[in-house]
Amino acid sequence: MNKFAKRISTLSDFDFRFRRYARLIAFFFAALFIAVSTKPLAAGVSGENVVVVVNGDSADSRTLANHYVLLRKIPSNNVIVLNDVPTATNCSLADFQAKILTPVLEQIDARKLAAQTKVVAYSLGFPLSVDVRSHHKRLKDPGMRKVQRGTASITGLTYFYNFLQADSEGYLGLDANFYVRGSFSRHFINPFGKAEQREIFEQANDDRAAGKFAEAAAKFESLYAKSPLQAPLAILAAECHAENADNKASARMIRTAIAAGWTSGKYFDETSLFKPVVSQPEIKPLIEALERFPTVSQAPVEFSSTVYWSRNGWPSLNPADGVRHLTSCVLGIVNERGSTMDLAISTLRRAASSDQTFPKGEFWFTKSGDVRTKTRFTGIPNALLWLGHLGKQGRITRGALPTREGDCVGLMLGTPNMKLAGRRFNLVPGSIADNLTSHGGNYRTDSQTKMTELLHCGAAMTSGSVAEPFALQQKFPLPVMYGFYAGGSSAIESFYLSIASPYQTLIVGDPMTAPFASIPSDRAGFRRRPSGDQFLVGWKPQAMSDPKSRAVALELYVNGKLLRRSKPERTKTINVKGIPDGKWPLRLTLISGDSLRSRAVHTDWIEFGNSPSIPFAIPDENNVRVSSAESSSIKLMHHSETVGEIEGNDGTISIDAKKWGRGPLRVRPVAIVDGKQVFGKDVVVNVP
Repeated sequence: MNKFAKRISTLSDFDFRFRRYARLIAFFFAALFIAVSTKPLAAGVSGENVVVVVNGDSADSRTLANHYVLLRKIPSNNVIVLNDVPTATNCSLADFQAKILTPVLEQIDARKLAAQTKVVAYSLGFPLSVDVRSHHKRLKDPGMRKVQRGTASITGLTYFYNFLQADSEGYLGLDANFYVRGSFSRHFINPFGKAEQREIFEQANDDRAAGKFAEAAAKFESLYAKSPLQAPLAILAAECHAENADNKASARMIRTAIAAGWTSGKYFDETSLFKPVVSQPEIKPLIEALERFPTVSQAPVEFSSTVYWSRNGWPSLNPADGVRHLTSCVLGIVNERGSTMDLAISTLRRAASSDQTFPKGEFWFTKSGDVRTKTRFTGIPNALLWLGHLGKQGRITRGALPTREGDCVGLMLGTPNMKLAGRRFNLVPGSIADNLTSHGGNYRTDSQTKMTELLHCGAAMTSGSVAEPFALQQKFPLPVMYGFYAGGSSAIESFYLSIASPYQTLIVGDPMTAPFASIPSDRAGFRRRPSGDQFLVGWKPQAMSDPKSRAVALELYVNGKLLRRSKPERTKTINVKGIPDGKWPLRLTLISGDSLRSRAVHTDWIEFGNSPSIPFAIPDENNVRVSSAESSSIKLMHHSETVGEIEGNDGTISIDAKKWGRGPLRVRPVAIVDGKQVFGKDVVVNVP
């Protein structure tokens, strides 16, 4: 097992410290920072959270990645290039692990990206499905062996990497995704893996059933003390205290639960035993500030790859209580049954243009006599209720495809053949869509319409099965996925929040798409100090902003690596040691206080050191002129790879499109001065 599966204990390579300034100085610098801050980007998933994996032997793979990395401002450190990977549509489990998954996880660990990575996004040139019959044959239940086939998707297996590292077939279960949202009552099931804690939980329930409320409350509190991310344990303790007429203790545990991440105010509204507690003056404002999402489902939450997701859908720090996941998608599928390169690029461009646009349109759910729609029909009322709560219009449409005109933001289908050429509806930028059918993601056969047709119609992300799924709801998104998306979740989070068994599910599109996300509107920026190894970070909250979207945390990145995570302050002085001279990209990410943790990213370049020889680059079609005052040589870097190198302090480097791909290449000059590297600023070369 590599270190990616272990708890991250440190977030930085650098030595740093903070120093607080007096209020007057803080005010001055806040004004200064606002002048230099840039337009914020992103939502629940931002560029530093996405690792893009490229097939280095494929010009097409590099081309699509070139476009996406620039569109979404993915840091160069987050681009992993693999060589000698299997390229057939299907590959063996051994090859997937040895040549794709393990190298990716090792690079994430080596580059110290584990603490920030949420998504692994594959470019072109990788297998779409993986032969997992070696795990499938271990299944004991004949029924499971029938419905869980021995073919998995590349994205599903990446999501379940923790199982593969343990050589476990557990990902073949119908409820293997613990991040998925379930019924509201799932909050309160036994979340523990260890027998001792499971027994204490059951004893607490027995005590409560027997009217021993104080004893039950004490047991739930003791369990919470050892599992501080499990807010439902605090709620259970609060309920027991309330049943024991100890309103003071109940209020204490309600405050504890809210601090631990409990967001449902409606649950308190609907639970009569809490009425004497929540009416207390010190508790009432806290309850009023919570969300009022319908209690037909657990509410969506931010995805994290650094916690263990438990059986009740809550995170844990204890590996015995759950499993780690890692969301994954492919950026496009270019082949004779999928997209052209131009279509794949335009899909990503269209998706990137939609963020925070809050598109107008409806969410449509088709209904026909086909089992493909009947499978999910019972879940549509929950989706309509969720959408109605958000003020969005959901609609059930009769037939295999909608026949009505109009703008559509979300489309749920169930048909083997999508005849979309003559459609009267429009999938607006930022829309998502999915189709429940057997072979929508199986690009080894001509059978059935492929899911990429939904991308060609305008969807930003979609999903399909790579092998026969037997029309099981657990293998397809719940209808409430569209409600989660309309509430501000990113596209990638919305899909994984809604699929209980995604091992066969291939997810394709732009993972960062989030047209309904409310990102923090606070202003922020940074500025270098004259000493050369310090810079200042400034933050100013917006007085009129929604309190739920106001920043409650700040992350600072240097060259794409997470340097610091803390509460936002008006000004911070950051001392940085060990960064080579030159210009370096900085990111300041503000994170909202709601359960989705939406992100606003501010980016800029800062010069470290005082070198007079910082190189620069000037692009000219396939050529780049590089220059530095006193260098002995200059190389041109494309992410982590060297494109070319010249001797001396000035010259031209040519870019071979067959090797590096076409489109916008982000390159960076690095000069060698007195035996040391001096880094320049990125430039973009548009290679025809």
